[in-house]
Amino acid sequence: MKKFAIKPQALLGIFSDLGGPTANMYRLACKDPKIEKSCRRLSCVYPGICENLNTDHSSLIQLYRKARKIPGVKKITIGSGLRYDLAVTSPEYVKELVTHHVSGYLKIAPEHTEEGPLSKMMKPGIGTFEKFKAMFDKFSAEAGKRQYLIPYFIAAHPGTSDEDMLNLALWLKKNDFRPDQVQAFTPTPMAMATTMWHTKRNPLKKIHRSSEKVDVIRDEKRRKAHKAFLRYHDPKKLATTARNTARDGAD
Repeated sequence: MKKFAIKPQALLGIFSDLGGPTANMYRLACKDPKIEKSCRRLSCVYPGICENLNTDHSSLIQLYRKARKIPGVKKITIGSGLRYDLAVTSPEYVKELVTHHVSGYLKIAPEHTEEGPLSKMMKPGIGTFEKFKAMFDKFSAEAGKRQYLIPYFIAAHPGTSDEDMLNLALWLKKNDFRPDQVQAFTPTPMAMATTMWHTKRNPLKKIHRSSEKVDVIRDEKRRKAHKAFLRYHDPKKLATTARNTARDGAD
């Protein structure tokens, strides 16, 4: 078996991530095990943060500080998904993150601006993202750093109307966000949204004959149109979509 040697200069002391699947839920748990055992909520953070959820970020802040003191560590950035609705409950955490653990850009996923699709994703409203952005900009300025948020949005998610995508595009333009890489929803195994995709029903509520129907964007024309809304700043993309839509309508 061939052996590979790691050159000393390759160990730069720079780490791209510190955290689990969600960057800022370290040691966040229900305040009472008995309540947790009997809880029937689908989410601890939707439609709002549960009053029984411990949102104290102090353990995570101490972990960051200890990690920075390890000999040889030069930089640790946070690359995992950040739950910004939890982050805004701890300004101290946001300041720690922004001051020491952002390398110019921080990716974050508000997903959408409209209540229709957001309710199907169990995500907070866009106002929470705007609150986080205000804190991010404030602490970046205090640290003397020019740093930026890269928001992630998705097109054609179940429960998204054409008007929802238009409103999202208007919000993007108003806030001067110009996404370069955009994604349309694709059903994947073991996801609630996939159930919506196949059944056109909302499994987040009780299922019965007259249960809530979900608008599912399966038609390729609509999927391309929704994706084009996210690329509102690309005239070629919009022109192609408009031309294809007109052609399909004529057919």
